[in-house]
Amino acid sequence: MTTAKRGDATIIALIVLGVAFLFFVVALAMLGLRPTSGTKDDFGRSDTNLALSGQAYNCSGVTTVPKEYMPYVKTAADRYLGGDQVLLISLVSIESGWHPKSISSAGATGLGQFLASTASGYTGKGNPFYSLNIYNIFHVLSVSSITQSVRQAFLSSPRYSRDGRLQPEPSIFAAAKYFGDHMKKASTDIPTTYAKYYHGGKTASQKAEAQAGAQHLVDTYNKIVNGGGCTMKDPKTNTIEKVANPNSASLL
Repeated sequence: MTTAKRGDATIIALIVLGVAFLFFVVALAMLGLRPTSGTKDDFGRSDTNLALSGQAYNCSGVTTVPKEYMPYVKTAADRYLGGDQVLLISLVSIESGWHPKSISSAGATGLGQFLASTASGYTGKGNPFYSLNIYNIFHVLSVSSITQSVRQAFLSSPRYSRDGRLQPEPSIFAAAKYFGDHMKKASTDIPTTYAKYYHGGKTASQKAEAQAGAQHLVDTYNKIVNGGGCTMKDPKTNTIEKVANPNSASLL
């Protein structure tokens, strides 16, 4: 084979490989998947699943926060909640208990317990769920109620398990942004913001549940603040790491 022919063959091979890669990327997009190379998207988050070390911050005996989530808490609190990490910790604690794969009977999903309809409003550029897929569990699985088997089917699906709400980092940021945005726009205090906007409700029973949730948020916040915040002992250095909270007083 002449040099010219070998050169032509190389070019053709490269074109074929390029086309094949393009089809691969398109196929992933159609399946609602993205390559998990560790590269970061426009929102700055890493598209990899965290491997938790088992270390966690103990928040005054009220809740524990995995060490790996705390950088997200700090950044999200600084960006949307005036730096109040304890507020964000308390909010996620009462919503999901810091279990990233939580799915409620109403379909609220992830650490921040977002319904698909609400989360879909946060998928635009510059938002926490930007470029991530959000699936309505009722629609995609064609069910009228959510049982444990339905939850398992959703979480084990290669497609639906990539729901943005199941990813800790965007879920934490979304919780902080949603709460902070409504508190700022409505000029409301923390309990009212939770009861009226984060939890919400139209019927009397739903409103009563929202008020109970708001009180739970306040109680959790106060217990963490009055108990000394969140601390973690580093097993290597035997030193105590503490989450600083800007508010020295209780909410109520």
